[in-house]
Amino acid sequence: MDELATSYKVPIPTLLPRPALLLMGFVASSIFLLEHAVWAFTTGETDNDTDVEVFRRWVLEGGLIAAIEDVKRAKGNNAARVLADSAITFGGFTKAKM
Repeated sequence: MDELATSYKVPIPTLLPRPALLLMGFVASSIFLLEHAVWAFTTGETDNDTDVEVFRRWVLEGGLIAAIEDVKRAKGNNAARVLADSAITFGGFTKAKM
């Protein structure tokens, strides 16, 4: 949550919105899985251990940690990466003619 909270402070780095939105999706999914595990525990509807294991695996193995690292990387100095992205999109490292 700390990474998300600081992601949208001005000035927002050019490469940050996409990884921040992916991280937001992982966090939301994790919250929903946790909510379900709590519901299952309180109602006794399903096997509690299974719901907790699903939540644990999602958080540890589902890509959440990689998403956090992507956000941290995007917050860094990425001037060279932005220039390379422009070159990939428009060709060469010169200014686009359009």
